[in-house]
Amino acid sequence: MKNLTLLAVLFFLSFGYSSDAQTVYKVDERRIYSWDGNPDWNQHSTEQYIYANGGNKETSIITSSFPGGEVLYQDLKTYNANNDIILEVTQFWNSVTLQWETTAQTVYTYNLSGELEYETDQSYNFVTQMFTDAFRTKNEYLNGNLIRITFQKSENGVWVDEDKFEYSHNTSGQPVEEIESLWNTTTMMWDPIERAIATYTSGLLTKLEIYKYTNGSWETQPFEQYLLEYNGMLQTKFTWQSWDGAQWVNEDLETSAYDANDNLEELIYWSWSGSVWEPYYKEETDNSVAGPLSSTVFDSENFKVYPNPVSEIINITSKTPIDKVELYSVLGLKIMESPNYKNINVSHIKSGLYLVKASIGRSSTTKKIVIK
Repeated sequence: MKNLTLLAVLFFLSFGYSSDAQTVYKVDERRIYSWDGNPDWNQHSTEQYIYANGGNKETSIITSSFPGGEVLYQDLKTYNANNDIILEVTQFWNSVTLQWETTAQTVYTYNLSGELEYETDQSYNFVTQMFTDAFRTKNEYLNGNLIRITFQKSENGVWVDEDKFEYSHNTSGQPVEEIESLWNTTTMMWDPIERAIATYTSGLLTKLEIYKYTNGSWETQPFEQYLLEYNGMLQTKFTWQSWDGAQWVNEDLETSAYDANDNLEELIYWSWSGSVWEPYYKEETDNSVAGPLSSTVFDSENFKVYPNPVSEIINITSKTPIDKVELYSVLGLKIMESPNYKNINVSHIKSGLYLVKASIGRSSTTKKIVIK
């Protein structure tokens, strides 16, 4: 069973490339597609990025259905004096009252060095009209390097440990080893389960090997690996493979294309059929020149859900296998659970805004989706 969290994979990838260009660009629009096999791409939704702070960072992202153009939901972002995000509020559009209704928010807090220390997810209670703590990510640093990420959940107002990732770095500050451990409520100790070993070539991450912890020691043969390819400094391919006992077998592929200014403009996910790569998900992004304080989008997308909105089948993609998928109402009520992380049938679920929760071990992340 695969437990390495998507966030951990993306953590390694975040060290792969940084640009020294003076001109800064911002995302204006993102279009989401799925492959319908005709062959053709079928667009499902559009994200519009709004910059009400002079174009420095997006202050809202409004998602609409396609082709109807119905407004579905929006994320509102607030920043501090250092231009660091401190609050992200999720709202969905009530087509009956014609008003935005708040459903959840994420609060970001920083230490005295300006490093992100806590990322707290809170749900909104429509009865009490108050926010309640749900999950929290705790970050710890040493000499400017992130050395530990702990995932916690709130139980009766107390933060309870669930999952932990610890990192070792090279002299350049890049993570070279990650160890994941789960909190054992019986022994009240951390149990190691997996570790990732990174390989860098000319400063770029080119391989990530994943090992299991079995019978008190680390296995010598990795059971999964991620291979990265570049065009200059830009990542163009991300291939996920699994070990079948004799050879490496392709699983998923992510390909990236860039415009003349090195901005990501196309992202495609592919699955291995056994003989060829077959596409199933695509994003297209429009970019433009931004103000001098702009930076890339704060949030890393940990997994994909589409189409959005959906009426029958939710398709789910990720860079690592997911143990289970759960569907929650915006009030935190679990509607259904499925061990199938590829897709779930929601044709019997009433219309509205929901949260799709993907779990990997005791780690989890969520996506908003509209069922129509």
